[in-house]
Amino acid sequence: MKKRVFIGIPASSLLKKEILNWQKFYLNGYRVRRIEPQNLHITLIPPWYEQNLDDVIKKLVSFKKLAKPFPILFSKVELGPKGQKKRLVWLHSETPRQLTNLQVELYDVFKYKFKYKQERQFITHLTIMRWNPKKMKVNKQHFPEISWKMAVDRICLYESKLTPKGAQYDILSEHKLK
Repeated sequence: MKKRVFIGIPASSLLKKEILNWQKFYLNGYRVRRIEPQNLHITLIPPWYEQNLDDVIKKLVSFKKLAKPFPILFSKVELGPKGQKKRLVWLHSETPRQLTNLQVELYDVFKYKFKYKQERQFITHLTIMRWNPKKMKVNKQHFPEISWKMAVDRICLYESKLTPKGAQYDILSEHKLK
């Protein structure tokens, strides 16, 4: 049976604590859908449907030997996506060279799955909430600058299950970077 899967970087436990504290303080009183801590991640390769998970996992096992850990610094909370109707609040970071390299190398490993790389520019972000802009306005001026660091030391193969309450992400395999 095919599963909807993607490759991402899970949020660290320290970053999850920062996000939870921020959500409690800044989103108190808003009718929004907060992203649950276990679902916080940076997407590297967007979802696709896969039947042969063993093949994907084998490729990730051999790939992790090539990539080295590196830090990411999230510097602001902003509305997204850019240039579209804003319906997300996410953490933003300048894209480290190591992250760009990681994504390009993953696309090369899984090139048989994708006819082309994503055509839009990669924006390093981690979504922390969603809302319906037709039902409410979110005042971005309430969002202070931040300085939250996270070590990127692993990548995961996730299964994405779409539910009426939003997507649920389950980690199918985790691979520490060396």
